[in-house]
Parts: sequence; C-alpha cells; structure tokens
Amino acid sequence: MNLTAVLASGAIAAAANATIIEARLDSVSPERHMQVSVNGGDSYRTLYTGVNNFTVTGGDSLVLGPTFVGFCIDLGQTIHFNQSNLFTVTQLEDAPLPGAGMGVTKADLLRELWGRHFSPAFTSTQAAAFQSAVWEIVFDTGLNVHTGTIRIDGHDNTENLANDWLDSLTGTSSLYAPVFALTSGETQDMIVPTPGSFALLALGGLVAGRRRR
Repeated sequence: MNLTAVLASGAIAAAANATIIEARLDSVSPERHMQVSVNGGDSYRTLYTGVNNFTVTGGDSLVLGPTFVGFCIDLGQTIHFNQSNLFTVTQLEDAPLPGAGMGVTKADLLRELWGRHFSPAFTSTQAAAFQSAVWEIVFDTGLNVHTGTIRIDGHDNTENLANDWLDSLTGTSSLYAPVFALTSGETQDMIVPTPGSFALLALGGLVAGRRRR
C-alpha cells in the first residue's frame, strides 16, 4: 500500500469513529434547477442540483471542519435551508438510510466519480452534472441520465456532461476518493469528503481506505 492509501485509510477511520455531526445547510451553490424523475420519466419535479454548502453547528467539528460541501444521495427525504440537522457518520456503502444501503459496487463508483471529477471550482453546469451523476449511480441500475428509473432533464450541456463522466468510470481503484456518508432518518443523506482530501490529491491519487468484502 502506498503513502496515499495509508493516509486515506487513516482519514476515513478517523471520520467513522466520530459518530454525530450537527450541520446547517446554508446554500446550494453553484447549482442549476433540473427536472428529475424517479419513475422512468412518468413525472418530474424541479430540484436544486449542485453543491450543498454546510456549516457545522454541533457535534465533532474535527470530522469535517467548520464548513463542508456535500451532494445528495437521498431522493426520498427533503432538507431545508438554515436549519440544523443531526447526521450520523456512516460508511458510504451502508447509505442512504432508511434502507439496506447502496452496497460496495455503487459506493466504489461514487468514490471514482469523486476522485476523477470533483473540483472545488465547479461551474453551475459542472456542479449540476456531478449531482446528476451521483443520483444516477445511487438510484439506477444503469449509468445514463436519459434512460432507466432516474431521468434528468432541463439543460442539455449538464445532462451530456453527467453522462460523459459516468462513461469515464472504469473501476480504477487508484482514483477512488476517501468519501463517506452523513445519514439521517429525518433529512437528506449526503456524500461528503474526508478531511484532507484535497491534500491527498496533491500526493498523486486517492484510494478507498475501507472496502467491505
């Protein structure tokens, strides 16, 4: 195991040991309003689609720092601005909750998506494409936002970029980012980065610290 792998593994273990985070959703920015269907296109709803920006208001702030970003992995619940929420730090494959969790295969696709394509300098199109790709991975059996159970419409460039990023996922474990989930029975679950992720990127690649076999 190389140095990056060791650092990533340690960061994830530290995050998983700190159980509770209280955090407030301040904004979704950058973002784009997209039309999202969860029933194969029979009906659509307009959703904020982009980067969720949080401030930690309680719990262990060392897990994520005073502020952090995340992406929704829960289309069954809602979340409100300017309201503190209690989250449990959860291994990604065991989220979202309630439910049995997405499993290792989908969790690894998300790790690779983050490792390949996440940027703190996203444009609105990129942020919406990234969130669209996250929803497609978590809730569909395919990897195309125009087909299957999850369908996303409203901006051609966003949809096409999401599909391009989904097509790029090849199971390259050296690119897996150390991400985990914040889960809640009352509000949307989120995929969030392990502290130090950007520093690890500078070391030349990210790998998952803990993968269930």
